[in-house]
Amino acid sequence: MLLEERARLIATARQLVDAGRGRPGGESWVTTYLNAEFTWGSSGKALEASEAFVTDTSLSLGQRAMAALRQTCFRCSGQ
Repeated sequence: MLLEERARLIATARQLVDAGRGRPGGESWVTTYLNAEFTWGSSGKALEASEAFVTDTSLSLGQRAMAALRQTCFRCSGQ
């Protein structure tokens, strides 16, 4: 995957997080975005974003727990 494509993938995943809010299955994009940001973008941004999702009460408890799990994985990776 080219570097430009990675940046586009991250940006698209972030847009899908916003577009998916309130829609059935839309919250699943949070995990996709966090994984893409951590893997191909900035681990620091992924960690910051996961904190925002963990504390976002408009998300379901399950999705907030998934964001917390990703956050824990990011911290444990040592990056």
